[in-house]
Amino acid sequence: MSRESSLEVVARFRNSVAHGYWGSELVFSSKNKIFSIKNLNDPEPEKIGEIPWGLVQYPSHLRIVDRVLKNSILQVHKTANLGYLISNGNSWWQVDHGKDARRIAPFSATRPMNRGLCESRNGITFVAEYTLNPDRDPVRIYRTDDLFTFEVAWEFGRNEIRHVHALIPDPETENRIWVLTGDYGAESAIFYTDDEFATLKCFLGGNQESRATDMIISDGWLYWGMDSELETSFVMRVAKDNPGEPERLYELPGPAYYMSRNKAGGIYLGTTVEPGASVKDDFGHLIRYSGDGCWEEVLRRKNDLFPQFGIFYFPKGILPENFVVYSQRALRPNEGCMTIARDHSWN
Repeated sequence: MSRESSLEVVARFRNSVAHGYWGSELVFSSKNKIFSIKNLNDPEPEKIGEIPWGLVQYPSHLRIVDRVLKNSILQVHKTANLGYLISNGNSWWQVDHGKDARRIAPFSATRPMNRGLCESRNGITFVAEYTLNPDRDPVRIYRTDDLFTFEVAWEFGRNEIRHVHALIPDPETENRIWVLTGDYGAESAIFYTDDEFATLKCFLGGNQESRATDMIISDGWLYWGMDSELETSFVMRVAKDNPGEPERLYELPGPAYYMSRNKAGGIYLGTTVEPGASVKDDFGHLIRYSGDGCWEEVLRRKNDLFPQFGIFYFPKGILPENFVVYSQRALRPNEGCMTIARDHSWN
């Protein structure tokens, strides 16, 4: 084990991305395979399944090649009863323990962002489109109850939004799903549905403060990091019953993407390295809520020379005890690694 600030590193896995902590196990992908880890204190990966790679994809076993070709798994979504929904950005697959991957027919011309998949309490999986969308074409959210047939659950009309960043199930309000959109002006908004997209209501929107790509819901509050390259970003908070008064809690050194939390009470987010006036340096910063209203930097990683945004990825779900798990892209040292650590500020 090694130490990084208050973080005690338990293990690292190369070429790996953490996707979720579901059912008392951490699920991550490495290249074209997905694995689970049941004991984070003594992590021993067990293979769940894989998507097929042919001769064209085989060179992506080298990290530098895969960063160019992008054949590795990008999204893994665990369903309650139907196994895993997996995308590598080009294709979709259904995978279950010990069974061959089943190819899913294309249902959208694009893929979701990392948090753009979720499941309702009724077992309906929703998938949101994400594309650069310079012409502001309509943007759809799809639904499926079998992972093989998809239909449009909601469509944003032309010029309403640029894209959907995230679909976040609310653990406190039954049937509620939060929808986070971007990127500019009224496009940046926080919506919600309580009826599986029969209706969609705008909760907060209109400026960069409501531009978010992930969200933590806790004790009646919504927490997110602003995803703005245009103006200084902040950790934001707003009460679920009072959307008119969002609070700025902590100034960030760059836009924020993904978040995580653990049972001990820690909340974590990562800032990105990308072009823009709000990016204050060439480091990705891992920021932590450490109790009593205090937010602070835990560690920083320098953007490498490869032309990709520097990003910290975190798994969905609530990690046990004081664990924090993060993956790095285009940040060094340990580029491409997944790190499992304990945060001793939360002993």
